[in-house]
Amino acid sequence: MLDLQKPYSQMTTDELAELQKSIAKYIAYKAREEAGGKEPESIFDQWDETGGQVDCDTDVKQALQAERDRIVAQAKSFVVSILNHPTFRVEFVVNREKRTVVALLRRYFTYRVHARGIAKCHPDDCFNEHIGKYIALLRACGNTVADEYLYTPQPTEVRVDVVVEYYGNIGIVDERSVKAYNNAEGVKIIDDSDSTPPEGDDV
Repeated sequence: MLDLQKPYSQMTTDELAELQKSIAKYIAYKAREEAGGKEPESIFDQWDETGGQVDCDTDVKQALQAERDRIVAQAKSFVVSILNHPTFRVEFVVNREKRTVVALLRRYFTYRVHARGIAKCHPDDCFNEHIGKYIALLRACGNTVADEYLYTPQPTEVRVDVVVEYYGNIGIVDERSVKAYNNAEGVKIIDDSDSTPPEGDDV
């Protein structure tokens, strides 16, 4: 079975060919279904050679969440490693309401701001202050930010301490409501800065 968590750059030509075939089969089937006026239940549904439905929704969502967890963990680790910079004091200004993070590099003795970098979350994306700190810090240092941090997959799993929007209401998810939110339709995760992967998940 194709490993959906593997980045495209690490796939073999055979794996890429298998992925291409699966996508092509789904597109062809979807075109037939649309012509008949019937929509598939999920955009992640795929179809085997006999036309049988294979539900890949869970696998794809888990792969996207795992990729986001990996990127957030890397961002946290990098930021911690820079906090004890020998030349500059690193400060962050996080504004969750405006969904922005500012990184300030101050000189130790004068305390003057030597450089600053800003990261602003797109209105349609889920805010994560750790990714924001990473982006703002690299911009303050004048370094290029890798695409995986600029286009990180959106979270697909509601977890404890995430901030969600549900039919216009915004709130923080607790242990009692996490299962209900995961099973509900129309839930949008707008901030997952304080959430952590469940124990046993590798990132």
